[in-house]
Amino acid sequence: MKPDIQALRLPEELLVVGAAAEMGIFHLLQKGPLFIAQVASQLEVELRPLEILCESLAGLGYLVIDGGQVKLSRFARELFFDRQSDVYVGFSFMYDYEELKLWLQLPEVIKTGKPVRIKRAPEQLRLLMEALAHYASPMVEEVVGCCLRGLPDSPEVLDVGGGTLVYAREFVRQGAAAVVVLDLPAVIKEMAPDIKQELRIKLVGGDFRQGLPPGHYDLVFIGNICRLYGEEENRALIEHVARQLKKAGRIAILDFIRGTNRRAALFDVNMLIHTARGRTWTFEHFRHWLEDAGFSILDCHPVKERYLIIATVDKVMPCKEKCRR
Repeated sequence: MKPDIQALRLPEELLVVGAAAEMGIFHLLQKGPLFIAQVASQLEVELRPLEILCESLAGLGYLVIDGGQVKLSRFARELFFDRQSDVYVGFSFMYDYEELKLWLQLPEVIKTGKPVRIKRAPEQLRLLMEALAHYASPMVEEVVGCCLRGLPDSPEVLDVGGGTLVYAREFVRQGAAAVVVLDLPAVIKEMAPDIKQELRIKLVGGDFRQGLPPGHYDLVFIGNICRLYGEEENRALIEHVARQLKKAGRIAILDFIRGTNRRAALFDVNMLIHTARGRTWTFEHFRHWLEDAGFSILDCHPVKERYLIIATVDKVMPCKEKCRR
């Protein structure tokens, strides 16, 4: 694996657009065009730097300046506000904008061995959920299809850490009879209004380290969770899952795998910044945890720089060589 020299560049566009979003420029202009002086007055900022910022945003295609007035470009309106547009991302990119501030503390993290302390406001938690949902959207259909293939019709699913709801909704769309979503209470409180009348999705606030929601499941899905915790917590989670699966039930783990690609290498450091014990784990770690809990691995499926590891407690079909790639 060679270094990506192009990646060693300042993400100027993210910083410019992120600053504008943080200031409220896009939401203000969503209501209609304004003269730049009016924008400066309403946002209580200096005129000259705002003019420079707006001209930069116009040059990048986010704003249009006409006759002294500034307005959202059609592209920006679709990108930020039109949920029906193919280019819509909302303000999920603001998660990366905030992450930059944390990554700049990496030298201190390495000196102290302690992660950055983060206390997220509700609006920041919403941004995190939107960002995670946005990143998952290109792979969710494939992942869920792989998880459900070969299971009985109308399976019962437990989604551990699935507060974004993107996988839960896809499980339902692909035929799950019921999906229980376990996530931290703050996440469940923030996301609960989003499910409205989705009767086949049940939200449960809690911490998997204190146990899983009672039930017997055909599938337990653990998406992008294991990297947040140490070996002891991951072993305990997999053992909890083994006790709550139906006969021939499955566990499916989606995560980055250390040593497989560039993104996994960077996420190892990301976990250093965010967690006390987490990191990306190797295939061998997952294999040992699963086998020690009585599972046999059925498949290790690459999906968008991650791997989906599927295992069962009943069927002896280990593929150890496949999982050492």
